[in-house]
Amino acid sequence: MERPTHEYVSRFKKWQDTAVVRTKDHPTLQDFEEGLNFFSKKQSILLNHPRVNSLPEDKIQSLLVLELYNYLEFTVWLELGPVNEVCNLIRLPSFLPWLSQEMKDDALKIYVDEGAHAEMAFSLISKIEEYTKIKSLRLEPNFLKELDDIILSQPKELEKMIKVFFVIISETLITGTLTGLPNDEEVQKAIREFALDHATDEGKHHAYFKQFFEILWPKMPEELQVKIGSVLPKMILAFLYPDTHVLKQILLQFFSEEESSEIINDLISSDIILNGIRKSSFPTKNMLKRNKLFTISKIKDSFNEHKLLKM
Repeated sequence: MERPTHEYVSRFKKWQDTAVVRTKDHPTLQDFEEGLNFFSKKQSILLNHPRVNSLPEDKIQSLLVLELYNYLEFTVWLELGPVNEVCNLIRLPSFLPWLSQEMKDDALKIYVDEGAHAEMAFSLISKIEEYTKIKSLRLEPNFLKELDDIILSQPKELEKMIKVFFVIISETLITGTLTGLPNDEEVQKAIREFALDHATDEGKHHAYFKQFFEILWPKMPEELQVKIGSVLPKMILAFLYPDTHVLKQILLQFFSEEESSEIINDLISSDIILNGIRKSSFPTKNMLKRNKLFTISKIKDSFNEHKLLKM
């Protein structure tokens, strides 16, 4: 079994030459091709419902565009919000001053990467809006509210550490969209390339935050471990549980209020959702298991309460 490391090993030695922000151009309208989808049908949550899947093909194509916007808007809000707030925090000399200088320097590189991902996602939305004439709904993702709720449920002095672990969770999860979208040849090449570039950078970020967790966790007092560990399931679900408000707003472009609510209720009660959450959270749960979090009964109980421990 691979053992947790307490020594930081940087994945950013060649960042100047390999980071997407340094090497990639933005797509143009000429990069879109007739007959290709703007999002993967295999990654669409909504197309899992037979009523949605039976829409006319032109409406399915419009729905896929809106689902793509949801993915891209999520990226912008996450990268420019919690992730870069925490990267900036890590780089500060006064925060966890015992961290190596190399680790603090790499946090700034991640900050630049994430800013580039957000800008590229925002630019891609604008290009697709111009090409398809379909406007993004510009909806704020629910994970921001979930983060606020977690912060408000804990003592004020834990706010920074809650944000740190919220980002550790976000950066160590591996979603189906991140892995599946680049490989779906029915999707526009410009979108697949964006997703691949994003996934390539995120692979380095995953390794960074995994090491960060392995270095930070053993240094925390047990009382703090219990408090933070007990809210980790809520953090996982904040990212992986379907954003029902956003999905309903998409459905309302094609269905009535009543029909949209019925479709959402059917989807969230299906095994597909829970199985997808368990699959996407497996790398994160494996990291937690290797670091013996589930030997702490209150943490294990919290994961069981949220039905997340069945691998």
